[in-house]
Amino acid sequence: MLRDLNKFLISCSKGVQDDLISTKFVLAMTTETTVFDFKISNTFTKWSEVFDGSEYLSILNESGITPLYRGVNKDDSQRVIVIFQGEEGVALKLFTNPKGKEIIEASGHIYDSTTISQWKPEDIQPKKSNKLLISGIFIALTSTFLLIYLLRENLFNLI
Repeated sequence: MLRDLNKFLISCSKGVQDDLISTKFVLAMTTETTVFDFKISNTFTKWSEVFDGSEYLSILNESGITPLYRGVNKDDSQRVIVIFQGEEGVALKLFTNPKGKEIIEASGHIYDSTTISQWKPEDIQPKKSNKLLISGIFIALTSTFLLIYLLRENLFNLI
């Protein structure tokens, strides 16, 4: 019976370790935020009809790029900013692709006016307090599973 309990606790521990490893993997992926600042030759409304169109959004989706923000400059209605997030280098690669350039220019985006800046977070290291929190959660879960196991096996005399 104790051997079964030990196996049970080890399997619970393994699941938590797997979750922590996968979390570290996600944090280790390089995500980049890319900011495009550019001029348009038409109105923001006309430009955004292409940007918000299913063809363009499909291309972004297939590339793993998420549009975070788009807006027009409050002092210059011909100036637009777009902020994307995705895997490092993908937004820039899409922008410099000749087929992508055709779609971009068809929207009224003045290609040669574009200023691009790329941003990435610093290396993310879990804080000590996060490690303590995760350890505390693991201990609480382990205790709960132990209690459930003992109750299920009628090892407590509850009268």
